[in-house]
Amino acid sequence: MANKNSNSKLTILMRHHPGEAQLETAAIDAWNSQLTYAELNNLPWSFGAYLDSYGVGPEVFVPLCLERSSWVPLAMLSVLIAGGAFVLLDALHPIQRMKEVCSTVKATLIVTSKGNIANVAKLGLQMILTDDMAVWSKENGILKAKVKPTNAAYAMFTPGRTGTPKWVVLEHRSYSTSALAHSSATDMQSGSRVLDFASYAFDGSIIGTSTALIMGRCVCIPSEVDRKRDLAGASRQLGVTWAIITYLSA
Repeated sequence: MANKNSNSKLTILMRHHPGEAQLETAAIDAWNSQLTYAELNNLPWSFGAYLDSYGVGPEVFVPLCLERSSWVPLAMLSVLIAGGAFVLLDALHPIQRMKEVCSTVKATLIVTSKGNIANVAKLGLQMILTDDMAVWSKENGILKAKVKPTNAAYAMFTPGRTGTPKWVVLEHRSYSTSALAHSSATDMQSGSRVLDFASYAFDGSIIGTSTALIMGRCVCIPSEVDRKRDLAGASRQLGVTWAIITYLSA
């Protein structure tokens, strides 16, 4: 049950309660771009309004199929702001696996990038491209949807490339409360630089990123190549101080 003394909408927490971060503090430090909290308070709202114009709203599930970059947390926030629920897809998974996930959540559109068009087109869904910033950045951020604490925030599927995927849905109230608790329980302190490491097929990728942004920390995103081949070097370069990783990667 959500804590009645705290705001139970994840999107409002992210916009109005950035922990101890100032607007010019780094929110995302990725291999492809860097964003401050000031930028994070604007870009997702424009993209969210763009998604809203395509019918994204409460209980509408939107798959995200993106390469590891700053666009992943931006897209996550944008879907939440539009009132929808996001579903992270691993772009390296077989197309049949992705089809099963999209069919299960009854998706009609998908957020992706130009680099993934050839593969994502096989899903038969309407594609919304993060690369079309010249188009969606003109949106004024005014939304029609009214998000409730009981609305879905995201869906997570069991990992694996084969078999029928099983899934669970987390509501805004459930995750906003648990994210605040995660920060204290995992010693995510002021100034922590949080590594984005886990596969997007695992909920660890969502826990670390969302908790960091709610608490005003910095999310550090290495390229997929560095994540697999030079995690230690990439972590040093990004100044990582906090991470959720497996013992095999430590």
